[in-house]
Amino acid sequence: MQQLPGEFTTRYYNYSQLAREGNIVLMRRVPRASGRVCHEVALVGIVPAHVSAAGFAIDDTEVYPQDEAMDNSLWRYDSLRDAEQQFKRLCTRAGQPDTAQPASVVVVHAAPQDDAGESGTP
Repeated sequence: MQQLPGEFTTRYYNYSQLAREGNIVLMRRVPRASGRVCHEVALVGIVPAHVSAAGFAIDDTEVYPQDEAMDNSLWRYDSLRDAEQQFKRLCTRAGQPDTAQPASVVVVHAAPQDDAGESGTP
């Protein structure tokens, strides 16, 4: 698997990994233009192995979430302390057994009912 690098650059930002546990990362994000530092906690995704349009085989690859994922896999903070707290919270939650299992579904087959008809009297 091709892992997410510890440091990488996108069109507008430089990213540096501060901490990682499993698929949870704490990153420093620095805009190339302003240099105003912020911190992000992200859940790294995996793009499954596939064949590219050009015909090249590509292994499983870790990917950093896009800005559109800010509601479920990416959190941005001005404060490093706040980002570290979110990182720890996610790591703790990931280490706990999943207790939010959906309830088992029970299917009950009822006996056919006599229809009361339009008049409402049985």
